Amino acid sequence: MFEKLIAIIEKEIKLNFRYKINYLGGSITNTLRLTILFLLVYFGLFSLGFEGIEGLNPKTFIPFILLGGLISSFFILGFEVFYLKFLSEKYWQTFQAILIAPINKFNLLFGIGLAESIRLMIIFLSITIITYIVIPTKVIYIFAILLVTLLTYFGILGAGLTKGMITLSNENYIFIFELISATWIFLSCLYYPITIFPKAIQKIVLLNPVYHSVTLIRELWSGSINNSLWTHFFWVLGFAVISPLIGVFLFNKATKTYGIKGY
Repeated sequence: MFEKLIAIIEKEIKLNFRYKINYLGGSITNTLRLTILFLLVYFGLFSLGFEGIEGLNPKTFIPFILLGGLISSFFILGFEVFYLKFLSEKYWQTFQAILIAPINKFNLLFGIGLAESIRLMIIFLSITIITYIVIPTKVIYIFAILLVTLLTYFGILGAGLTKGMITLSNENYIFIFELISATWIFLSCLYYPITIFPKAIQKIVLLNPVYHSVTLIRELWSGSINNSLWTHFFWVLGFAVISPLIGVFLFNKATKTYGIKGY
């Protein structure tokens, strides 16, 4: 089992590093886009006298946005990685070999996911170092945040595998996953507090494990250790376990039923 997993990781790393500079630089670029935009927006608001809202004020807005950008980066990468790789394999006409090979699809999910760990760690280190310079925290909390971030990432990989499956079977419906991704991010409160939403929308947000993830890492960074941490953590842990199971089940079901279409 581990030999096949390592083989997949090695294959994906070699593919990723065909163009090293773009591969590594692109990860930073994607992270900075919305993060810088929201930093500038909040900086302007606070400069004009805005006092802030719950969890977001002139002293906390930089770590608030940076940690939101961290989860945003992992979300985008986890949700898109299978779509991009499967689309390439589909047009190279090499994915049939993967389907008929005796490879557990969990190896496929975790192999491709772990192969991205190099640039994921670049993102994580970059953001945590900058955040630490602004507002320091305990090192043990940073390790806890790394664990939460990785659990969130593997949960998102499950959803990303479902998008990858649609890419293989019927590209007509990819736009649905684009809408799902945009809505999911919007309801994750990555760059703004939950209190900006009406009460009815807040109830929906509270069902979103990515919201619990970003809230948990913000509370850990600020040292707000309370009972709510466990609620957030169990949401994240459940997501990390259940989502890959559903993703692999749907992937196996769809590829057996519909196969690969649209070469």
